[in-house]
Amino acid sequence: MTENEKAFREKAYQLFLKEEGAQNQVIRNKKYKIPSGELVIADLIVKRNDGGTTLVEFIHSTEVKQDGFELVWLAYKLYMINKIHNGIDKVLVVKIDKNFKKCGEINQDLLYVINKTKKIKHLLYTIPKLISKMKQDLPKIPQDFGMKRGICCLIPKDCPFMNKCEPTITCTDSVFDIKEMNPGTKLNLYWKELYTFEQIPKKNLDDYQFIQVKAAMKQKALVKKEKLNGWISAMKKHKNLIILEIGTARPVVPQFENCRPFSEIPFQFSIHYQMIINSVSEKSYLANPEIDKDYVLNLGNELIQNVNILNDAPILVYNYSKTIKSLRSISNLHNHLNTSIELIIRRLINVGEVFQIPIYYHPKFKGSSEFNDILSVLMPSASFNYLKIKKRSTIENIYAKLIMHPSEFCKHEKELKEHFSKYTQGLIHIINFLKKQDG
Repeated sequence: MTENEKAFREKAYQLFLKEEGAQNQVIRNKKYKIPSGELVIADLIVKRNDGGTTLVEFIHSTEVKQDGFELVWLAYKLYMINKIHNGIDKVLVVKIDKNFKKCGEINQDLLYVINKTKKIKHLLYTIPKLISKMKQDLPKIPQDFGMKRGICCLIPKDCPFMNKCEPTITCTDSVFDIKEMNPGTKLNLYWKELYTFEQIPKKNLDDYQFIQVKAAMKQKALVKKEKLNGWISAMKKHKNLIILEIGTARPVVPQFENCRPFSEIPFQFSIHYQMIINSVSEKSYLANPEIDKDYVLNLGNELIQNVNILNDAPILVYNYSKTIKSLRSISNLHNHLNTSIELIIRRLINVGEVFQIPIYYHPKFKGSSEFNDILSVLMPSASFNYLKIKKRSTIENIYAKLIMHPSEFCKHEKELKEHFSKYTQGLIHIINFLKKQDG
């Protein structure tokens, strides 16, 4: 469970308790030991004054599909609980109202409570059949099936492709390695015995996938020379460059006025200045939620001040659209910064487009344009693989934890700063690599 989910559950429980707890008996995280010996945990059991019992499930999402996995799992949970406690006659699903906007204290409007009793009771009839089928199928799965199966393996019995299973394909690049291709399309090609890159017809590939396949078959980088030279020439016109990365979190429980659940909230930035004399200096900001209560405003002011040290320099970023979204989230919260933020946006140059279009593609990218995947190929020693925190999702989870427990800031400060500093340093390596491709 992520820290964001923990925060939602805690707040949802508090809000739900205000209304239900005053009138009924509420039991949180009620544990039921089912006959198999496993524990089934109910988020909330409400024993109502009318003699009935309500099962409440908190779902960390802004939507609940009518026949989604969450409801099937909830039906299974209720089925097992009913074997021990057969008094549950009502099922509520509590999710996040995506239209909620913070205005003062967080209240019950954050929650969207849906009565799913009728749907769950209907699904209950399917659970015994589902369990029976699982018991029939599981013994037939080979002991070594595990990680060796491919996405092509829909039913692990009576398989017509037993000798041509995805893991047995010996080629380095198979149809399953093509990025951003619909899984159904991959399966259709596979079932037509089109396993390898060489066998896949061009008509089945979009422009990016075609470049991935072509580069893999030629085993060399593909470069759109004219476009790359134009991009490099534009860089060389400037004496100084600013390299920027902004870190954001998406707290499910809004912290600031006029924020919605999952709004992008900047909490950190790293800037590297690259001057004409090839000297590099760095500026950074990391919000401490324990002492910096309005850290978005302070971050915005620091960012504006630091990028204007070289006010004629372009600002290079890797994730262009995300950076714009992060910058505008600052001005949305603090309107008086809008003009300064928009001037920063005008100076942005998208480095990521070189690999997303792509203008430059290396077969070792394996169809990815993710920053660390690119960096790992072009400058392996500078990749995130050597950092304690490698993934941005980990960063977001850590900061979600710090919002809940700000006293732990010092414990994570060093690793958070290191990650973003390495990011902008890595972007400098990528820019310098591209400059060497001129001509």
